[in-house]
Amino acid sequence: MSDWDDLEYGEDIGFEDLVEYVGPEETRRKVEREIARLMERFVRGASITVDWSKAACVKAVKSGTDNNLWHCPGDTKPSAQAADICFTCPIRLQCLEFACASGERYGVWGGIPENIRAGAGAGHDRNITAYNYNRLAELPNVYDVGSKKFRYHRERLKDWEPGQEYTDEYFNKWLIEGEDE
Repeated sequence: MSDWDDLEYGEDIGFEDLVEYVGPEETRRKVEREIARLMERFVRGASITVDWSKAACVKAVKSGTDNNLWHCPGDTKPSAQAADICFTCPIRLQCLEFACASGERYGVWGGIPENIRAGAGAGHDRNITAYNYNRLAELPNVYDVGSKKFRYHRERLKDWEPGQEYTDEYFNKWLIEGEDE
């Protein structure tokens, strides 16, 4: 019989009950904070009901699209392809709400790349607070911007293959405002 068998429903479980940690106290506190952060994300995400079987991405993957398309860096051509699929999806807003509630850090969710969801995108989305569902739900497809000065303009997107190392050697060039076309 283990200690887990003695737990009562609703009883608090401490860090020591889950993880046997040996090491410096400062590192232990960092690990505790990270576990708490991940658990909070899990609980918040679980509060959003989404019928993933209706998702356009699920149908696309079943018909042969690479599922890594939704987990490419935001300023790449595959991410724009993923966003295009997302904007045809009947559950796009529920997907985006799930990503905002759970603080999803990576990938395209609801057609919005990770750095825009996190409030770090450049261009017309600068005033969005991190994971603000109401503001993000109002955004059009960020890859359909008209001005080439924005990082997500389709002609500025990088070629990228899943598994390829990501480098951002052009980022400093993109900080300079380009000409509007």
